[in-house]
Amino acid sequence: MKDTVMIFDETSVVGRVMAQELVQRGLPVMYFRERIGGAAEKIAEVSPKAVIVIVYSGAETAAAALAALKRRFPEVRFITGVFGSLDPGHIRALSAAASYCFSVPVENETVYNNIIRVLIREDVSSADAEDFLYRCGFTDKVKGFRYLASAMDICISDVQLLSGGITQVYRRVAERFRTKAVSVERDVRSFICMPQQSGAVARIRYGRAKSSASSNKEMIAMACDAFVVSLRTGS
Repeated sequence: MKDTVMIFDETSVVGRVMAQELVQRGLPVMYFRERIGGAAEKIAEVSPKAVIVIVYSGAETAAAALAALKRRFPEVRFITGVFGSLDPGHIRALSAAASYCFSVPVENETVYNNIIRVLIREDVSSADAEDFLYRCGFTDKVKGFRYLASAMDICISDVQLLSGGITQVYRRVAERFRTKAVSVERDVRSFICMPQQSGAVARIRYGRAKSSASSNKEMIAMACDAFVVSLRTGS
């Protein structure tokens, strides 16, 4: 059951809804109405790909339990949902072992796409992203094409980058191509503004009302979302 996602939610309010949403997205899900403290035996029995833990209170205790589980099951990807904004408890849970943290209640598609990214991150590469962009109609004749594909690969591997500043993404892409971050930013911006890209941009606008991206960060996020959907649906 290596592709299974396990959800632990002591109240069932959020966990049950998330389970339904993830099943609709084609994921095998097991839901348990209990705290993370009782998760070890079930994880050992199932060997899931990911475990989602909903934390309502006692984030410090949950973080300690999460760290212990991660040491015992290093191959499992742990994800936490925490009520409220990014508070110290949320940060502790993230630093303990979580591959991705989100605030609950879940109000948009982005959280589910980020969960999918966590699940697929070791199965994709820049080459896969390049192939996706090419199939969408983007030209591969300029540097911005490979910079964008590399940025997608990096953000899928580390979903937190799309929630923060984009500067670190530019730096990582620059390191791969032995260039400067400012050159990456400029070339990606020029690439997505090229007139012949308009139709391709429209094809990857998944979940957004407009077909254009107003910034590099929005374009990268939009491309990641569309790529994740294509992997999930096999299109």
